[in-house]
Amino acid sequence: MGVDFRSEVEFPPDDSGQGFDNIGEVLTVSPLLMEKYVQAAATIVAQSVLTMSRIPRDQSVVPSNNDETTMSFYETDRLARTFTAEHDDQKKIRITVEVLGKFKFDPGRANIAFRVDSAPRLQQEFGWDASKSLDYEYDETWTAGDHELAFTLQPLVPVEQKVNSLDFHVVDIRVQGPMDQQYWLRHDSSIAWSLAT
Repeated sequence: MGVDFRSEVEFPPDDSGQGFDNIGEVLTVSPLLMEKYVQAAATIVAQSVLTMSRIPRDQSVVPSNNDETTMSFYETDRLARTFTAEHDDQKKIRITVEVLGKFKFDPGRANIAFRVDSAPRLQQEFGWDASKSLDYEYDETWTAGDHELAFTLQPLVPVEQKVNSLDFHVVDIRVQGPMDQQYWLRHDSSIAWSLAT
């Protein structure tokens, strides 16, 4: 259907038995997994089927190169992107992040902050997890001009205690808007395809 759906992130890992995750007797469809399947179907259909003639612009400000958006839990770092708003209006900011830990536990912890034009929106301590994905959403009222979207990472565990690689990955930062319908885009098939992919 032309939708880039991240099944490896959205679906829970398969159950394992005797150290393997491909043994038939332990591969079951749990209520949680069935719920995830239904949510996935709804998400994919919503992105594929035209329900409105015009929609607000939806833009990503994160490059596809993961190396540029990955920060180690053991190094102070900052990731910033600038978005230029063409009009005074409301915007919706959606961010997706994930913790990239190896199978073996690592004690690393870090304080992560996300700011919009230096105003705090997210301030949270993160620790080890194996590809845990999280989504956040914020409503902003912006004036026309440049606006900075920035993540900062402050390590909380000395690098001497590092066991394995442990990274914080900014998967996506999306800006939707203006919300004023006079600026919305015509929702034809070519626009729908570009927004979905």
